Amino acid sequence: MEIKALPLFVAGFLIISFFGGFAYATPEQESYFIKKNLTFSDPILEENKNFISLNLKEANSFLMEPYMPMIPCSEYTFTFPLGTIIKDVFIEKNNVNKIMITKNLKSVPEPVCTNIISSQSQKIIEVSSFKDTYPENSCDYNVGRGFYNGERCIILKVDVYPVIYNAKEGFIEYANDVEINIECENPTFVYTFNEEYKYVIISPNEFSSTLNNFVDYKNNRNISTKLVTLSEVYSGSYFPVNGRDDAEKIKYFIKNAYDNWGTQYVLFVGGIDDFPTREVHIYVDYNEGDDEVFISDLYFVDLYNSDDEFVSWDSNGNNVFGEYDWGSPPKNDEFDLFPDVCLGRLAVEESSELQLILDKIIAYETQESWLQDWFSKIVVIGGDTIPHEESGVNEGEYVNQAILDIMDGFQPDKIWDSNKRLSGIVTTGVDNIENGINSGAGFVDWAGHGNWKVWTTYPHDGDRQTLPTPWGTYYNSQIMDLTNGYKLPIVVTGACSVAKFDKNPCFTWAFVENPDGGGIASIGPSGLSWGSSDKSTINYLEGRMQVSLFGAYDDGVETFGQMWANGITKYIRPNMDGGHHKTCVQWQPFGDPTLQIAVESQPPIKPAAPSGPTGGKAGEEYTYTGSTTDPENNDIYYRWDWGDETYSQWLGPYNSGKESEESHIWNEEGSFEIRIQAKDINGKISEWSEPLPVSMPKTKMFRFDILQKCPLFILELINLAWKVKNNFLN
Repeated sequence: MEIKALPLFVAGFLIISFFGGFAYATPEQESYFIKKNLTFSDPILEENKNFISLNLKEANSFLMEPYMPMIPCSEYTFTFPLGTIIKDVFIEKNNVNKIMITKNLKSVPEPVCTNIISSQSQKIIEVSSFKDTYPENSCDYNVGRGFYNGERCIILKVDVYPVIYNAKEGFIEYANDVEINIECENPTFVYTFNEEYKYVIISPNEFSSTLNNFVDYKNNRNISTKLVTLSEVYSGSYFPVNGRDDAEKIKYFIKNAYDNWGTQYVLFVGGIDDFPTREVHIYVDYNEGDDEVFISDLYFVDLYNSDDEFVSWDSNGNNVFGEYDWGSPPKNDEFDLFPDVCLGRLAVEESSELQLILDKIIAYETQESWLQDWFSKIVVIGGDTIPHEESGVNEGEYVNQAILDIMDGFQPDKIWDSNKRLSGIVTTGVDNIENGINSGAGFVDWAGHGNWKVWTTYPHDGDRQTLPTPWGTYYNSQIMDLTNGYKLPIVVTGACSVAKFDKNPCFTWAFVENPDGGGIASIGPSGLSWGSSDKSTINYLEGRMQVSLFGAYDDGVETFGQMWANGITKYIRPNMDGGHHKTCVQWQPFGDPTLQIAVESQPPIKPAAPSGPTGGKAGEEYTYTGSTTDPENNDIYYRWDWGDETYSQWLGPYNSGKESEESHIWNEEGSFEIRIQAKDINGKISEWSEPLPVSMPKTKMFRFDILQKCPLFILELINLAWKVKNNFLN
């Protein structure tokens, strides 16, 4: 970063101006160390017919390199002030033990493109395919610069490997105690930024008049906002013009706004015909290879690396951007991928379309959607993304469930093959999808297959993509027919090319474009997307990105742009291959990046298990009580999960600590688990309580769910017989 020095000394510190910010010189300091101690239990080995699976209770991830051993690891993210130098990261291990094994470790499955399917089988690694030990190091790390948790910072990502595999000698070596050592050097300067324009909207001239009122609205919300037209960017109205084409001129403008105005959020207005885009070139060496050229808006907001150098995405100067293993011989550009600015795009074509979307955004924030009852529901849609693989896992559902585990306080609406709600006959999968979205939800997650205009998936071990019923597809045109009004979700879609916005309207953009509902914002891949089979699907590629995005929300972000930027940052890890690079680069955000989706607040304390009868008779009413407190003494709402797939409404508000009392009738026999959760007046939701088991005696009731299992022709015969009976009686 260019810095200008001014001869001004204050209290022993040199004040240095760079563009619109300041950097304060600090005394030269010696390197210092940050240490983090970790404890791991003994590994768990599960023997299969051909291999051994290895798990570690405290590990939060796996080392995922196709065809190589699947090794448990722990990922950590550290942040430091801008200008910090990370000199070294190393690991010290203690209490090291060894276990002899007689089979190879399970290998990482072959990735699969989620617009096609290929036969999957567990490949057995050859000892000769890697050196004596794997991984070779006890840790890997990389350093970048970005905007994370609302702060401009240096970001250090560390992968720790407590377990090392020696295939030639046939043993694993593991450490129960590990210490991370980070050698740092303090910044030479302490960076500060002006806050002139936190939010910059860049638009073609034709949309200016439509955007003026929206700019006023954002300024009135205390978000300092500036509208800049493309002609002003190209003519140098605010900053000197740099760049070899229009896309690069826009990127340099954003860099200057970041430096001079303290800009944290940027919105692009216009689709591919009205607003420049950047094509990137990443070769993915999976299966037969993926050399697709695709669009990436991340290009515009990955501005600096950890050395304060501008990142052009064309470091080799050949005018081919974002190269990774591209061409022959393979060429690579340098880019750290961490977003420095939160981004969104409204891919509109007409002013009338733009006005409808701006009205949706204003209504969403004005009604404080994050506080509404409907917001605390999440719809998840998935089936068997990769059928006929050995584990039998329905990967789409597994990704969905991992997201539900993260979003624990949200009421789940599971539309799955396994519960017949994606594959129903009387009530079809499409019916359930539309009912789930039209009734209102804070979030929707799709996990499966697709292209720019459609989403689809497989039934369990199916041979064809036949879900959702009745036709096996859900199209962008059906999205445009959703009628959920202002009960608008943020939509995340894991499938190929669903955000390929050079086609209009692409699947994910259709949610935002819908004038009668749809979604308020959406994220998905702009090109071919890759995933992994079995339970590893959440640690790798597409599934990992979906989990990372929802993890960002759970971390406490307050805007849609932060959810996207933090999600990308959470995904990034050391030593990423082409598939990982493509996954980071292609997940496209549609929506207003400053859109408020939460407020800063601590959630209520997890309630204790409810109190009340633990047995009874079906058809009779029983009463239960529960309570908790709020750490900020805010008023509380309560919601009950009755264990029979029904939930109460949010009840309240109650004073913090006051007991909630609610009654319920079970109409079927069985065993149920009652839970209670709390929400404060700011919309922050507690964890669910531990369950209270309840048992109801057996009753004789007609099982309507059996009809779901009947073939359609049987139902038609029943209907015909009923008509014949009525005609006979009449």
